[in-house]
Amino acid sequence: MDIFDFKVGLNLLQSCLRGQRESDWDWSDAFSSGQLQSKLWLIREAERVFQGQSFHTAFVLAGWVGLLPALWLEQKTCPIQQFRSFDWDSKSTEVAEEINRPWVKKDWTFKATTLDIKDLHFPLSEYQTLRKDGSICLMHEKADLIINTSCEHITQFQNWLETLPENVPLILQSNNFSGGEGHVNCCRDLAHFEEQCSFKRVLYKGTLALDHYDRFMIIGTRG
Repeated sequence: MDIFDFKVGLNLLQSCLRGQRESDWDWSDAFSSGQLQSKLWLIREAERVFQGQSFHTAFVLAGWVGLLPALWLEQKTCPIQQFRSFDWDSKSTEVAEEINRPWVKKDWTFKATTLDIKDLHFPLSEYQTLRKDGSICLMHEKADLIINTSCEHITQFQNWLETLPENVPLILQSNNFSGGEGHVNCCRDLAHFEEQCSFKRVLYKGTLALDHYDRFMIIGTRG
């Protein structure tokens, strides 16, 4: 899959338009060229790295409006049985559920939860999420793939990283866009990001040059 050849399916497009229409804030930046290219790059490289593998539960940390799982499920590549998206912002959670509505309805193939990712514990994560009627559902789940495309937003990054399980594959992205809102942990270059992550096993590392900044990605494990 070439990231520039990706075609958005009708269902995803309808879900995104519905989500924007029903939201009271503008999250259109999620569809900026840089955001889309970064996520499609991730999907492409994950497909190559994990060729022939499948995953049961992927945790998307700081998942924002849930665009990455929507694109991934649209591609039907590198099979993942279910996505769990976590973000501290309840508005983002609501939009993520709307964008991924078909997958939410499909036995929670996708489910978004309002939660500070630093409050997640591993390897078995216990957390509360909300059903459609607003009632609380207590979840006990174990991720076998963990994704965070917003490492530039994380304070005390090393402390957070050490809370992640050592032998679960991680896909992490950061960038050098120090002028971005909330960007408190940018990296100078890929080498700087690799040093930050300090993976014992690196399956992929690379840089995606965008119009105004570079995005860095590392796939691997801590142990």
